[in-house]
Amino acid sequence: MHDTLANNSHIGRASGIFLKWASMLAASLMAASCCMDAPGANGTSASEPVPSDVIRIGTYNVFTGAHDAPKTASVIRRMRADVVLLQELSPRGALLLEEGLENDFPYRSFSKGVAILSRFPLRNPRYFQSERGINGFLVADIESPGGRFQVASLHLDPLHLWTSRDKWTLPAQLAWGQPAVHRAEVKQLLDAAKQGVPTVLGGDFNSARPTAINLLRKKGFSDIHSAGDGRPDSRPTLHFKLFGFSAGKRIDHILHDRSFQAVGYEIVPGRPSDHDAVVGTLFWIRASHGETHNH
Repeated sequence: MHDTLANNSHIGRASGIFLKWASMLAASLMAASCCMDAPGANGTSASEPVPSDVIRIGTYNVFTGAHDAPKTASVIRRMRADVVLLQELSPRGALLLEEGLENDFPYRSFSKGVAILSRFPLRNPRYFQSERGINGFLVADIESPGGRFQVASLHLDPLHLWTSRDKWTLPAQLAWGQPAVHRAEVKQLLDAAKQGVPTVLGGDFNSARPTAINLLRKKGFSDIHSAGDGRPDSRPTLHFKLFGFSAGKRIDHILHDRSFQAVGYEIVPGRPSDHDAVVGTLFWIRASHGETHNH
């Protein structure tokens, strides 16, 4: 069984170019957030959970389509995830990955540049176009051995740098424009999500500022990188050249509600994309433990 909703995307080569330039400019203004050496250790659990209590979730921006579908598919396989969230897919890229990964992920949903791939039954996929931005998000229910949860693949609004006028407005976009859009997108997502259902969110947050992450934390979500060494921003997930030097920034995130505990994470080299893939290992916290969560 699989569900394919491959439609024309607002996200094409132009989107990839402006995303890269946006991140470059944001990184130059926030140098403290990038270019630090990455630690090598992944988070681990204090005790070995049984397999049904563990779920591996990954997110990967394939960069304007999937220029090299076989290499992109190889990155996705190396993630060793049960559920993979994809962003920046072109219609052709979606079709190529649909064909290349059908044996790895029997349950798949593609829609307008974002996708969810799952080893477990995927139910009720629904796409929401952003009311304030150019992208959107795809939400679905996953029937995992540990229980049902909902997952969302996000692609939040980037800085707008298509025209000379856009570039002149960059300071205003950084100060209040993009934060306002991201606040609206998070609200739209949480309003669309089912209430009282275990939830995992992941994707490209285009986070020149941490507005969306901070808002989700206030709503009770935790960053998967909390399973690591406490310096998540030292591990960039977007890579680019800035004035001839290698630079990077962490803009790809996975967050979970109180139904889960993060017990590990890793970053998988993402070439041919300019993004690396992020994978988190989550441990179910059973309802019998008295843990509940409402958005």
